[in-house]
Formats: sequence, C-alpha cells, structure tokens
Amino acid sequence: MGKQTAIKWIEAKKKQLEAARTANRKAKGMEDLYNMPIGETEITIDVNIEPRTAKTKYGDRDVLRIYVGKEGKAKDWMISPNSPLYMTILQNISEGKAHMIIVRSGTELSTRYSIKSAW
Repeated sequence: MGKQTAIKWIEAKKKQLEAARTANRKAKGMEDLYNMPIGETEITIDVNIEPRTAKTKYGDRDVLRIYVGKEGKAKDWMISPNSPLYMTILQNISEGKAHMIIVRSGTELSTRYSIKSAW
C-alpha cells in the first residue's frame, strides 16, 4: 500500500468511525459532544433536559445539553459531578442563571475551568 493509498484509507476509516459514533449518540438522544476551546465560551444550559450519566474511562460524567454562542447550536457537554465547576453551575441554575461565560485555560491535565459571569 502506497503512502497516498494509506492516507485515503485512513481518512475514509475516520469518516466511517465518526459517522458510526454520531449515529450511536443520536440513537441515545444525544447531540454531538462539545470540546470547549481555550478561552471564553458563551453557553446556555438547557434546564428542561435532565443531565444524563455517561461512563467514561475517567469515571462517571454528567452530560449537560448546552447551546453554544450566539447561534445556539445544541451540543452535549460532559462534566465530572465531583468538579467544583459543576457545583457552581448547579448553584447558578438554582438561581435561574442558565446563561454563562465559561473560561477554559490550560490543556490536558492542567486544564482549568471557571465561570466569568452568569445571568
């Protein structure tokens, strides 16, 4: 197999796997997972959809339905129920604040999240 053939095969395989993952999430009633970029992100949490629990290799995660940015595209966001950020999010929701600006800094193990503002 030549290099170009291998690259084409890899790209086709990646598309096939992503399509299967997307179909699996849709069958479970989930949206695409959101990978929050470094910096500020405006989100709105859908309080009408109860968080679901997902089992990952890092332990259980709660899955929140969020709408990202001004366009409001629906995504699912996994967050650890043991996270201080999650506790702050729950506190904000209980106060009627479902719109938030989340700040992500760092990468991999040094990733940290905070809430800049909520309304």
